[in-house]
Amino acid sequence: MKFFKKRREKIVENIDVYNKRPWLRLVIVIVLILVGISSITYGLVSCLNRNTGWQEIELSKECYMIAPEINLTYNLGASGVSATAEYKKISALYSDIVYKAYCLFDIYEEYDDTANLLTLSHKPNREVSVDPLLYNALKLAADNGGRHLYYAPLYEMNYMVCNSEDDDTASLYDPTRSDDIASYYEDVLKFVNSSEHIKLELKGNNKVKLVVSDEYINFAENNEIDVFIDFYWLRNAFIVDAVADELISEGYRLGYISSCNGFIRNLDDSGTSYTTNLYSLIDKNIYCSAGVNSSGASSEVYLRSFPVTTYYEYDNYLYYVYDNGDVVSQYLNLTDGSVNTSVSGLLGASKELSCAEIALKIYPYYTAEKFSDDSAKALKDDGISVVWTHDNVISYNDEGYKPYGPYSDDTVSFEIVKIK
Repeated sequence: MKFFKKRREKIVENIDVYNKRPWLRLVIVIVLILVGISSITYGLVSCLNRNTGWQEIELSKECYMIAPEINLTYNLGASGVSATAEYKKISALYSDIVYKAYCLFDIYEEYDDTANLLTLSHKPNREVSVDPLLYNALKLAADNGGRHLYYAPLYEMNYMVCNSEDDDTASLYDPTRSDDIASYYEDVLKFVNSSEHIKLELKGNNKVKLVVSDEYINFAENNEIDVFIDFYWLRNAFIVDAVADELISEGYRLGYISSCNGFIRNLDDSGTSYTTNLYSLIDKNIYCSAGVNSSGASSEVYLRSFPVTTYYEYDNYLYYVYDNGDVVSQYLNLTDGSVNTSVSGLLGASKELSCAEIALKIYPYYTAEKFSDDSAKALKDDGISVVWTHDNVISYNDEGYKPYGPYSDDTVSFEIVKIK
């Protein structure tokens, strides 16, 4: 206690001294202000100036809704230009195309200056002009024959499950745990699986007509359904592709774009090697079971039936894990709406196809009852190399995407198998 008393007395004496010399206090204040200004200036310059090398490109504030889902990493300055100038140009391009794509695929809000997916749902049986980006996405989905778009009412139920905080809440929307929801699924499936009740007509010149039967419209009104079409988990594939195409068209190729749910576009044709980690779920334990190296510009789609929240925090919103270990993912079977998958993980890659094209082609195999060697061969004929994990086996069908370093310890080990 005496020590602190002496300290206080000494401080008082110093204050008295400063009062006797006001000019000294003024000098100190001025020095402190100059130091503060210098620190702020240094901080601003540090933020505005970008170092060369691999850097994550940030989205503008208007993209806050989708920013956690999309990532662009670029090798700034590698082309010989200023890293700071390159960052500004890429960030502007990146933000503009992401915001545009997000608005076009939005099912929650309409926008005054453009028609989007929600517009089509709100204007059934009417011809609507849409942006070429949305038109081409709709056409690609239609050309691949799947009825992904029309499962919107079931996607909403699945979304509620995946974003639940406890089992009781999740069970309210899960057809495997609620008889009412199971009955609802049966009723909805009769409509979404039938082209007599809902289909898209692509009129050319970016004009689209969503044809919906009166019976389905009446059902929707009685069941508070206001969204007829949605890309759901596929949305980010189209956004990643849109970003990649925009950057390539402007000459920016030294980077890669990825999404939180497994869509990757590598723009780099310099020969740099990139790694994709594969995960396996064994006895409720998650392992990084192997890696896949690749080089050159390519597209990859990695679908998993389980979350890896230790490394990917956003998986908390893409899956729900019940207390008993049951997992619900976003991958609905396009026949009965179930979420069973043929294998626990499936990586599809191609040098020629986009992420959306790969996803649309591998999805029927992924949600089928079984993924066989014939499935892998069929995809290879379509220009898609695949690597899949099931139990303790990691299989692949292309040396260019050969897995390496299978994990092993005292309790578990993995085997790599080449399918001819």
